[in-house]
Amino acid sequence: MNFKTRLLTGLLLATLGMAHVSAKTVRIANQGDASSMDPHSLNESLQLSLTNNIYEALVGVSRDLKFEPGLATAWRQTSPNVWRFELRRNVRFHDGTPFTADDVVFSLQRAGGEGSDMRSNTNDIKAVRKVDNFTVEIRPPRLFPSCPTCSRRFTS
Repeated sequence: MNFKTRLLTGLLLATLGMAHVSAKTVRIANQGDASSMDPHSLNESLQLSLTNNIYEALVGVSRDLKFEPGLATAWRQTSPNVWRFELRRNVRFHDGTPFTADDVVFSLQRAGGEGSDMRSNTNDIKAVRKVDNFTVEIRPPRLFPSCPTCSRRFTS
């Protein structure tokens, strides 16, 4: 799995948000400082090493390089060019706001939008649409049999 694929896996869900967690001390050692907590602010390894520890992905990658559930509990190819993701329920952002398909759509559109340093990481996403509150469809620009790699980290 190349760096871009791993980064994309990490970014799709920064936009999806954070699950409810209790307050704990986090210590991170780097040779510099992160410039932002915004996961779309800077596509740079130091920045990503911090945000990848904060934001959860739709789909993760196990130690044996197999896709595993993250904020998406299931995914399937519904047509040659469409992937459907079922989202985990009862997930909340740090302020208590529920996580829904709207957050995925917003985050992917924001990551691919003007001014986002993560824009190049959304090349494998032509469109994203909400099916219902806990289902999204991602349409790659071409046949993409392993689309769960187009998952990114999200933040709303």
